[in-house]
Amino acid sequence: MTRALLILTLAATSAAAQTPEQAVVTAEARLAQGDTLEALRIVRDVQERSSNTAGLERIRLVAERTGAGLRRYPPPARRRLVARTARRLLRLDPGSPLALETLADDAVATVLFARDRGARLGLDLESTPTSSNVRLRGSRFDIAERARTQPMLDRTGPGRDAARRAQALLDTLLAVDPAGAAPFLVALATADEDWTRLDSVARRLPIRSLAQGLATWRLGRTADAERAFDAGLAALPEAERARLESVAALLPPDSLAAYAADPAGAARRFWAREDPRRITPERERRLEHLARAVEADALFGRPLGALFSDQPRRGLETDRGRIWLRYGRPTREAGFTPSGNVPAYERDELAAFVVWEYDGLDGGTRFVFDDATRNGRYRTYSPPASAYATASGRASADDYVTEDRRLQREAPELFADATATHLPLIVARFRNEDGSTEAIAAFPVVAGAEAALFFDTMRVGQTGASVVRIGRDATLRAETLGLSGFARAEADVEPLARSGFGVSDLLLTGGGGPSVVRRGEALVPLAADTLSRSAAVSVYAEVYGLALPGGRSNAEAEVRLVPTDTRSGVGRTVGRLFGRGRPRGVSTAVDLSGSTETDAVALALDARALPPGPYRLVLRITDRSSGQTAEDELTVVLE
Repeated sequence: MTRALLILTLAATSAAAQTPEQAVVTAEARLAQGDTLEALRIVRDVQERSSNTAGLERIRLVAERTGAGLRRYPPPARRRLVARTARRLLRLDPGSPLALETLADDAVATVLFARDRGARLGLDLESTPTSSNVRLRGSRFDIAERARTQPMLDRTGPGRDAARRAQALLDTLLAVDPAGAAPFLVALATADEDWTRLDSVARRLPIRSLAQGLATWRLGRTADAERAFDAGLAALPEAERARLESVAALLPPDSLAAYAADPAGAARRFWAREDPRRITPERERRLEHLARAVEADALFGRPLGALFSDQPRRGLETDRGRIWLRYGRPTREAGFTPSGNVPAYERDELAAFVVWEYDGLDGGTRFVFDDATRNGRYRTYSPPASAYATASGRASADDYVTEDRRLQREAPELFADATATHLPLIVARFRNEDGSTEAIAAFPVVAGAEAALFFDTMRVGQTGASVVRIGRDATLRAETLGLSGFARAEADVEPLARSGFGVSDLLLTGGGGPSVVRRGEALVPLAADTLSRSAAVSVYAEVYGLALPGGRSNAEAEVRLVPTDTRSGVGRTVGRLFGRGRPRGVSTAVDLSGSTETDAVALALDARALPPGPYRLVLRITDRSSGQTAEDELTVVLE
């Protein structure tokens, strides 16, 4: 008898006449037809009158995971019943991937539930009675105020117990079904930030490249992370790879049309522009994006979904996933429900809330997400329409959908390289004979460190002093990388006027670094804005467009080093009344006389008699022939 005929014969047989083995064949046929409810009925009938088998429990678990027979129960009870079926199957078949995967899903969901309902404050509540960020105060969702006035729910115990249970299940599942274990292992590691463990088990995962990319990036192994992510992305289907690599969420709305026309090209330009360490071959901002994408899928997605009778969903496609991708891990997180301290609008009484606060975003930003039916599906919170009828204005302040849209226009993404240190960058602009602008850029380079200067995204220098042609508004970025770490500085520059009377930027000279050539002269820029009083303060500048009556220029160049007056307005007034006016400094001047409209100024000031502190270094050019004057100045510190 063929299998198809056997199935038809068994289907026509009453359930009471079927053995467990026959019932399995019949129920599997019903499952194949999509009739999960009938498959479940067949299994239950046989289980009630006969001995149970692993095959029966497997079919029952498959059906219950779709919600069959459990619709009348609320989601938490549904989840418990499905987990109970999985435990029975595991007793009958200790290596069942389906049972292990289901119970791991249940345990990891408990870990993530505890994470959503708990709090990660990062605040000293005794010294911080309200939010540490002024912009975040005064809201019913203020995490610090909420924690101060009412103890936050502590779910670390249940979460820790669930994590241990999940890990034991996953250790077994990893041996029999690595693909099934993979998403849960990533979720646990992301929830606990246990990157070392994820790195150690990732080698056994079929998605080891993405999981290992996340782990190694969070552990600071940049080159390993890039190799792992690239290998993982290359192994994915094109649609899945495009989903993870998409930068659409990081762009303001007015850039989306251009992105849609050329996603690959727009992404390449975005990563080049936003790369925080152009001196390295890796694109660190891209790696952070990929890490956040994997984290968002793990924390907010549902790889199975059926324990909640819900469809599987990608974490990146949820509201929290989008925010996580754009701004990363929040400064503070907390979950709570409405109470006397957090009053509810009508409709919100049963909701659960998750609050995220970012201190470094737009001067301080909060996002609130609500789970209106407590089924685990959080959305960005906006008050009900009825709340806007009141005159208090509170509803508008609590509208985080509108806040999200505003930020997507004004601050669509956030990334800061916390390991970067400040690098002094000195930039002085000069006019060439053809009217073009040339800039001298100088910055200190520690012995043995690599150095690079970038004009926007193009490398234009690899020493501590470079000459760069400036043909448009742009950003100069200097970077150094060595044993002492990574340092970076940026300066926005624009071309000087192509003609007319004017003066260049002041350039401090006399440093011990590399030299550059300007107008045939070798200059050694001083890449610092803190100067020693024991050495002369040397400056170089150029003046343009001098009048030439009789073929000769007649001008004066004066350089003054004047203490910055840091006294208050009252202090300055009292000082003038008692004869103590503006602080005195030092100055020197030189006459300029030549046969061309352009001349160079090189002067030195003796600062040994001056007290330490901040000063203004001012160059003033007076063209005696035309009566025109021009100035430029720098702020320096004497020590």
